[in-house]
Amino acid sequence: MEGKLVIKIVGVGTGGCHAVDHMYLKGISGVDFVFIDTHPYTFGRSDITEQICLSTGLTEGPYDPEMGRKAAEESREEIAAALQGADMVIIVAGMGGSIGAGAAPVVAEIAQSIGSDLTVGVAARPFKFEGEHWLCRAQEGIALFKEKVDSLVVISNEHLLRTLKPKITLANAFTASNEVLYQAAQGLCDPITRNCLISFADFVSLMKNAGLAHIGVGQASGENKVEKAAKEAMSSSLLELPVGGAQRILVSFLVPPDVDLKKLDNVASMIFNAAPEDVNFIWVAAIVESPENIVRVTVFATDFAD
Repeated sequence: MEGKLVIKIVGVGTGGCHAVDHMYLKGISGVDFVFIDTHPYTFGRSDITEQICLSTGLTEGPYDPEMGRKAAEESREEIAAALQGADMVIIVAGMGGSIGAGAAPVVAEIAQSIGSDLTVGVAARPFKFEGEHWLCRAQEGIALFKEKVDSLVVISNEHLLRTLKPKITLANAFTASNEVLYQAAQGLCDPITRNCLISFADFVSLMKNAGLAHIGVGQASGENKVEKAAKEAMSSSLLELPVGGAQRILVSFLVPPDVDLKKLDNVASMIFNAAPEDVNFIWVAAIVESPENIVRVTVFATDFAD
């Protein structure tokens, strides 16, 4: 591939935009950010400059996936222009049954049509307390989204609750959800934007036409931090299916400069040994300095047998 790799992270719908704004504020190097929503107030609260307000002429009445789909269809040319030139598009959306669930598959379809090499969806399944109605709509949205992307990472907010401290508030529940979505996007981007630790072609081969991707995240500091972070990622409640059933696995290490390469290799071998013999397995590492000297491990397990 010639020239600079272009990655665009696109927030779709209010939930997706909030999550992408969190990513923007936390920082993911080497990417561009795009907002797509029907609510003008979403844009005024962010410094992200690439913003598309979907057709307001179609947004009277109840907010539902069908409205989101129609609004995105009306803005296909504007969306295509915003995504033009992207080698990889990461589309982030809440699947709570509103605008994001309907518009995200359209955005993915547009990304594919303009020639993006890889289109990855990152979707949040609603909390149970949001209601059974939204959970059912989310399942429908996830199924449609999956058809339009190469890989779809689904974050179960209900499973996320298990990782939170005993006092769970409405505010910290949604903040924690945004943080996991950020970690997923960072785990996808950093290995291919920081020092080219994996070729983009190899990355595409792993994630292309891979279907549902399950994710486990872990972090640790102090003694044996690599091993601790990896074990936390492998036992993460976010992993809805065991890694042993995946045909493709990507392990992303974000490490401080002083981490021993042998430790990374040993931990990667441990994860590899838990997978099928014919697994397509890649582990990559990116150097990320932090005051806490933290190691972050993200495991993406994809291509599960039906």
